[in-house]
Amino acid sequence: MLRNFVAFLALLACAGAVVYFFFLWERFLNYIFWRKDPTSVILRLFLRKDKRTLKIFYEIWESAVDKDFKFRCPWITTTKQWVRPLPFWGRAYLSKNMIVITGYLINQLNDSELSAVIAHELGHLIDYQTKRKGHPFFTPEKAALLGNEMMAWEIADYITSPEIVDNYFTKRNSL
Repeated sequence: MLRNFVAFLALLACAGAVVYFFFLWERFLNYIFWRKDPTSVILRLFLRKDKRTLKIFYEIWESAVDKDFKFRCPWITTTKQWVRPLPFWGRAYLSKNMIVITGYLINQLNDSELSAVIAHELGHLIDYQTKRKGHPFFTPEKAALLGNEMMAWEIADYITSPEIVDNYFTKRNSL
């Protein structure tokens, strides 16, 4: 009887150690994957990387860096085609430093219109990370008077060009 009880306790201790180990291992793996690439764990079901979007993003990102904005380069990804329709064309997740572009939008917009969407979302991230300080673009009038959306469009105008943003608004209002 005592032997069975000791065997049961040993089995219980082993099971507890295995559960504890897998719990720690899962937390460790999730931490590693989320730090390297936010799209690699659960979001892989819904998100993908699009070559055209990445190409346009890196052009806009280089333009922002050339204009002396100091910010961390975000992850950019698009939703898969079957994820439809979302209430936004693009979304900046500020705490994750990530931009998500709606997947079915990729085929509807040309390069300049898509660059306006990406520049706008990058504008949100720049506004969030810089706190509207440390660049001559952020005048006291702009910092005090403009809301988040208008500041993001102003940054998009500054990074790309006003014509690209105007073309985007023309397309958006026609849909």
